[in-house]
Amino acid sequence: MTLHKQKGMAARRVWPLFVVIGGALGCVAPAFAQQDEDGRYSSVLDLPRKGYEPRTIQMGALVLRPELDVDGEYDSNIYAAQSNKVDDFILIAAPRLDFNLDHDTLQFGAETFATFRRYADRTSEDSTTFGGKAHLTLKPTAMSSLAGGIGLVRAMEDRGDPEARILTGIGPRRFNDFSGELSYRITGARLGVQASGEVHKFNYLSALDDERDHTSYRGALRGVYRMSALMSLFMQGYVNRRAFRLATDNEGIGRNATTYGGSLGVQIDPGGKLRGEANAGVFRFDPDDTILKPYTGIQFGANLSYALTPRSAITFSAFRGDVATVRNGATARTDTRLVLGLDQEVRHNLLYKMAVSWRETNFRGTSEQQRVWGGNAELEYLFNRHVSLAASGRYAHRNSNVPGQDYERFRAGLVLRLKY
Repeated sequence: MTLHKQKGMAARRVWPLFVVIGGALGCVAPAFAQQDEDGRYSSVLDLPRKGYEPRTIQMGALVLRPELDVDGEYDSNIYAAQSNKVDDFILIAAPRLDFNLDHDTLQFGAETFATFRRYADRTSEDSTTFGGKAHLTLKPTAMSSLAGGIGLVRAMEDRGDPEARILTGIGPRRFNDFSGELSYRITGARLGVQASGEVHKFNYLSALDDERDHTSYRGALRGVYRMSALMSLFMQGYVNRRAFRLATDNEGIGRNATTYGGSLGVQIDPGGKLRGEANAGVFRFDPDDTILKPYTGIQFGANLSYALTPRSAITFSAFRGDVATVRNGATARTDTRLVLGLDQEVRHNLLYKMAVSWRETNFRGTSEQQRVWGGNAELEYLFNRHVSLAASGRYAHRNSNVPGQDYERFRAGLVLRLKY
């Protein structure tokens, strides 16, 4: 087959995508939503820019924000394989519609979204993911709030995931994540308390992955002591329960387990150059199956931002803790992740961000260890308040003590971003 015919066939496979994109923004129903209540702070790249503010659609008190990203990407190793690497070009379209309602005592946020991925050659890797989230916050007094949320997301496992499927002919894993959360917060002049609970039900679509289906329940309690106008100390504890749908996995081991944890930390509120929070403590993994041994480990977390200037910031995030696993032979899994980044407004309409990352995954019971280091960068030029163009690149390199698990992967692309 000639190169001209191959390109023509690839084009015929992806052109209907543009028809789907056009209908997605109008047909995605505002059934779910999200409001950021997890303590993370917006990037300096999200600050208002005079003359570049996106327009909104006003429906009474409800504000709508439609967006669309169209991305052409090259992936040097689509299967994240050590040998026999396969590269491909990918067309990605991601429509999104946000809904917001903000009053003194009531805040409502919603988002619906989808991502269409179409490969030029390896069409078995094509995927469509979508979802929606909703979040409602009630503020009966200036010192208390009650918040809740629900969500449904159809997600896809990345080929570079520590437990990713190695079969290349049937595509990556796809799963549904049904979620719900509820929290209550009350603060005083010095003391504050926050209680929260959340549930996630993971349902993998393929029968080959039935052993992965599980429900995760998490409850947490945090006590806060305000030391100054900008800084608070906190103590928190949590319990996390994982209940798998099948009694045992393919190795005949029961995976149900409970993890307990506690930590001390510091929270730095907006107002100064440094903001965010960091904490450290211990966790206890307690499996139901008597064949598996419980163990205690160190945990920590951080999400910090330091403003070099009003339009430039260094960011840092970290995590170490217990993570669910169904790796054959593994009894438990602990992940450690570190990310250092820079967000920079080069000019009023030229934005730059980059990050370097490191992750270590340890599987207990198999002595398997993976280490991944990499980085990413993006340069975005704003033509006006409606259109921008971004160039991006990502690199990842994994080393493992298990033969055949190493890989090197580079991805680069151009993204056209459209806002109403």
